[in-house]
Amino acid sequence: MTECFKRESSRLRSFKYPVKYPHSEPSIESLANAGFYYFGESDRVRCAFCNGVLGLWDSHDDPLFEHARCFPQCTFVKGNFCANIPINNDPFLKPRIPELSNNKTKLRMYLYKTKTSFEFEFCQDYKTSKFVFKK
Repeated sequence: MTECFKRESSRLRSFKYPVKYPHSEPSIESLANAGFYYFGESDRVRCAFCNGVLGLWDSHDDPLFEHARCFPQCTFVKGNFCANIPINNDPFLKPRIPELSNNKTKLRMYLYKTKTSFEFEFCQDYKTSKFVFKK
């Protein structure tokens, strides 16, 4: 498994940085939701859990269906425990202190002092590693 892409939010970001994904359909959200991340080659994507690679997408393709059809043994496709962190369950995307979420200056200072205002993501699939501020 590609560790840094177990988070759906990280997979989604891969379609925007460092190289933008070339198609609008199927949507990058549906590709990331199906376990895929973009590694910058044509329209090819890789599963973070089975390393299967798919490409040559048509606008009507269903990424999850294609994933299951081509890689039926993938733990993600089979629904087995695979350490996937869906966007709606990602603790880094939720305010740690909801009452401070409207005051961005205080939130940034508080998170900085507790060393939770950023997440360092290092991944060999990215051209560079970077700090990402989580709101």
